[in-house]
Amino acid sequence: MAYYYPLLIVILGNTLYQIFAKSVPEEANAFLSLTFTYLVGAVVCFVIFFFGQHDAIAIETSKINWTAFALGIAVAAIEGGTLLMYKVGWPINTAAIAASCCVAIILVFVGALLFSEAITWNKVAGIAVCIAGVVLLNLK
Repeated sequence: MAYYYPLLIVILGNTLYQIFAKSVPEEANAFLSLTFTYLVGAVVCFVIFFFGQHDAIAIETSKINWTAFALGIAVAAIEGGTLLMYKVGWPINTAAIAASCCVAIILVFVGALLFSEAITWNKVAGIAVCIAGVVLLNLK
């Protein structure tokens, strides 16, 4: 179960995220809304950190490198792009799937180039299924 527990958190969080992102008022500025979102997220993360098992905050802070800043930029792009997708009319039952399939395809090649992961026939078939799925989702 320990293997699937993080996956369940991601599934729950992503499902709630898509519902809440689609519910942001159309007239609201996406990036100001995300500013408040990040403030709430920062408080929640700090509370989880504070009550979890950890070393002193100075020791934990010394372990942080450039990836924390890079992830912040990536998360802002993901969330900002998602809110903008919904604002321009993407349906909730298509937007996340289309984006996730495209990311999955890209990550097969990133895994091979940066992390020496194999591109197997199963992955090639998965890429084909992803492309077909995105095409089918976007047919009118």
